[in-house]
Amino acid sequence: MKKLDVYDMQKNYYIDEVTCFEHPIAVAMNYYSSKCSRLYLALAKMYGIYFGDGRENIRETIFKSIKEIIGINRVEYGKATADIIRKNIDKGIPVIVGVNLKSIFYSEYYMKRDWGHWILVNGYDEQNKTFNIVDNTQFGKLGERYDEFVITYDILLQASKEYRKRFGNEYVCFALEQEKEFDYKRALIHILEKYDAIDIDNISEYRQIQLLEMLNEVAVDNSGHSKYYREEFKKKLININKYREVLFEEIADIMADFNYDIEKSYIYKGKIKNLYELWDNYIMVNLVKASRGRFVACYSNEISTMENDIQNEIKAFMEYLYKNENISDNENENEIKDEITYEKINNGDGIIYGTDEKIIFNFDGKRIYNWWIEDEAPKVKIYSGHIENGNNIKINTRIEIVRDTVSQYDGMLQTGIYIHTYADNRNYICGFEGNEKWILDRVGYDGLYQDINNKYEISVEITQSEVIFRKVVKQDEYQIFSQKVNTDDGLEVGLMCKTWNKPSKVKVLFKNTEIRE
Repeated sequence: MKKLDVYDMQKNYYIDEVTCFEHPIAVAMNYYSSKCSRLYLALAKMYGIYFGDGRENIRETIFKSIKEIIGINRVEYGKATADIIRKNIDKGIPVIVGVNLKSIFYSEYYMKRDWGHWILVNGYDEQNKTFNIVDNTQFGKLGERYDEFVITYDILLQASKEYRKRFGNEYVCFALEQEKEFDYKRALIHILEKYDAIDIDNISEYRQIQLLEMLNEVAVDNSGHSKYYREEFKKKLININKYREVLFEEIADIMADFNYDIEKSYIYKGKIKNLYELWDNYIMVNLVKASRGRFVACYSNEISTMENDIQNEIKAFMEYLYKNENISDNENENEIKDEITYEKINNGDGIIYGTDEKIIFNFDGKRIYNWWIEDEAPKVKIYSGHIENGNNIKINTRIEIVRDTVSQYDGMLQTGIYIHTYADNRNYICGFEGNEKWILDRVGYDGLYQDINNKYEISVEITQSEVIFRKVVKQDEYQIFSQKVNTDDGLEVGLMCKTWNKPSKVKVLFKNTEIRE
């Protein structure tokens, strides 16, 4: 048996956000590097929003760009065979196979209608004549999920044969082979330059405008053929706004990769949210007009202004990349010399690195680091000692969380300032749970929770008998929680992160941490 370890994209996208053709490609890219996957998604969605007017084969254009910019080449076979798939897997190359879902038993289209689809093959078992595949189920109680399955040679190859009969030889079987290493920053700039070259004020650049015009043309035709196209146009019109979210959210994550100014990132995110709403309203109004054959191509001044604003925000990010020649992405930070002077605890996997001014906890999603039953949570000990009568300890830090996973995993992380009291051997954490709650949690007991809507600098003050947890907003402090503690025999204070249940890829940055006695 031979199997390649592939992981899904960093975020779980629905099929109307990342299509069934794009999803296996993004996963194959992710096999080589999450950076490859992220750049591919940005590129694919950019073409889907702005350039998809039929003047060129968009898929081929994207594959060409992938080869030139990212160094991954598509090798097309025109026919799927067990031998082709096995040979590629043996070389460490995942294979994408086009299938007709009418022949796939776990599909909702099984035995009902022809439907082209693409599956990633990442392994095989010659003895049992089965392929290991990664795909999204659409069958019964399994629900809609992207996961690994085993399927027989016969079923997959027959489904691929049926694809060829119905849809032709194009994209029936291809491998994505990494031919050379790529420079993430340089490749990113190349892609962002493509976006910067878009004439935002040219209404014909927008795929949604083109689709509204097409819908307008077939609106008066009541034939069955035209009814089918009217429904397809409507779906695509709505889906393209979802593509827009993928594009700009991926760019937001890339900004975080390169430590782009957090305040500028917040401004950018606020603008893209406004743009989604403007396009939603525009499409809903004009969809009705086009369905009646009454649409006239026109441009919303509000959309034009916001598209230009966002293009300028991304241009500012590009200038940041240009000017900072030595800047690298966050994934390379752990290759930098570790200059933290504080004691690191449970750091056998090298999760903690950085400097005293910026302490980084970088989780790769491969295992759990709990702090509930057994203490495996990585920690940085900032202080240990006693609190004398009338004195206190105060620790401040600013926490930033950079995620590579979907929102459903947000609750699988606690991070903040920890306190360990020696007299009663108790552990407390003051900080965040996921992206949603402030916490003052005591290990083994119910904690204190409060919903939040942002991340702030935090302050924790510890007296002889009490811990006081505050948020800091523009240098003003606001108490969130307080709790009695026993510090008679001394205590230990520091920074920590814990994960549990499903581990996730997440990075936590503690900036400008200081302690005062």
